[in-house]
Amino acid sequence: MRSDQVWVDYDAQARRLNVTLASVHVPRPKIPLLSEVIDLSTVMADKMYVDFSASGGWGVGTHHYVLGWSFSLDGPTPLLDFSTLPVLPRLGPKPQSKILDVVLPLAAALLVIAMLAIIFFFLWHRRRFAEVREDWEDEFSPHCFAYKDLFHATEGFFGTNLLGVGGFGRVNRGVLFPSNLKVVVKRVSHDSKQGIREFIAEVVSIGRLRHQNLARLLGYCRRKGELFLVYDYMENGSLDKYLYNGNKPTLQWSERYRIIKVTLVLLPIIQCKA
Repeated sequence: MRSDQVWVDYDAQARRLNVTLASVHVPRPKIPLLSEVIDLSTVMADKMYVDFSASGGWGVGTHHYVLGWSFSLDGPTPLLDFSTLPVLPRLGPKPQSKILDVVLPLAAALLVIAMLAIIFFFLWHRRRFAEVREDWEDEFSPHCFAYKDLFHATEGFFGTNLLGVGGFGRVNRGVLFPSNLKVVVKRVSHDSKQGIREFIAEVVSIGRLRHQNLARLLGYCRRKGELFLVYDYMENGSLDKYLYNGNKPTLQWSERYRIIKVTLVLLPIIQCKA
């Protein structure tokens, strides 16, 4: 937007009209832009009004504003104080801040990254707790545990909950929520589907056994290549620790005899139920 200043002078004796144009803050040129001889006495009256008009031509979208003017009769016109003039109004749309040019692409990129991270986390979480479940296992569903529940119960099958490692796999203790039931989880590897149905059926059958000296098999969980067996947690541990651990006190013969007697009672029950 351009700002100019215009001087319009009329010499009544010489009957000459001069129009001088210059940019703001530029001194008045000595040579006028327009100079014409015209007799204004024929159109002048005792009382008259001064008006301003402008034109930009056909098809040209322009705006003209008069921000200030001064008038003098028989003498030079007083100078204008540009610091007191109003500010030109803004035309067209408001210019956008450069901050938006930086923030919007950055926000869009962060949104895409966040969405990808959520999708990745969902897939990773789903794969981490994925289970193997077939139609024929529906009949055993009351004895089937969710892998996620076993994972959280044993704190990821690591740490202080690890009871031992053997040829069959790892043994962990844990607490199932929200029942706060203490359990032992045996992690067994299986590489083939052959006989897995019969094995699980036998596991569920054994789980129906109830005896105070027998660790009750609560159920199972199956993943790809892995099988988890869930037992009741026995506070005193297994019998072999007392028979073969040199750090434990030696069992008296009376205690050994009682253990043999209970074992002989349990064996027929296990064979019958299995």
